[in-house]
Amino acid sequence: MRIISNFHDYYDVAQGLGQDRSLIYFRTPQEDHKSRWPFPVCHAISRRYDYDRAVYIAEFIIGFCGRIYPMLHLKTVSSSAEVKKYCYKIEDVDRFVGSHFAKGRRELYWSKARGRSYGRNYGRRREIFIRYFTECTEQMDGHKKLFVDNGAPLFVAQLTMVGQKIVYNSSLKEVEFYRIFSPYVAFQEISMYLGGIAQPERSVPKVSDADLAAAKGFDKWSFRKPAL
Repeated sequence: MRIISNFHDYYDVAQGLGQDRSLIYFRTPQEDHKSRWPFPVCHAISRRYDYDRAVYIAEFIIGFCGRIYPMLHLKTVSSSAEVKKYCYKIEDVDRFVGSHFAKGRRELYWSKARGRSYGRNYGRRREIFIRYFTECTEQMDGHKKLFVDNGAPLFVAQLTMVGQKIVYNSSLKEVEFYRIFSPYVAFQEISMYLGGIAQPERSVPKVSDADLAAAKGFDKWSFRKPAL
């Protein structure tokens, strides 16, 4: 597969492996701001997560070769420096909270009881994240039409408090998608996906029983008993 693009992505390094050079991927980003958000929504999104430490959350859905992969982008300020984390699973969120929250807030994150402060609910936050990742996993194969209708093997969808957008043929390096697929595996997946679209499975032609028998070397005398 050859990639024609005006930007470099992390899996481009695999182009020199002797792949099918007749298959070309024109990687031109196309933004869509108007379509409705078809994916699950994390209800903690883009709100102040902790009342004495501002943590902002943006929801991402990475579409890759017919499947979707959820990701939450968490950002806060720790020791006067901004820290951020791309969380592709609940364990990533756990580590972020464990590293940047005080003991009381960590306990509240893990708590299954509802807590209130400044008029807001802060309990069961982890359960909200778990439910979001679970819902996305259940819908992993449920959005194939988006890829086909837009002629793209991949996209990056983003939902924040100020709006949403889907960028087809977007860069995956910025969202650290190499943590899900290594460069060479990602390249292979895209190549196979595009190859499958370019050469769809052919229908099997119908063959009569007589023609099938003749093709295998049988004739009308093959199964008759010889005369005595």
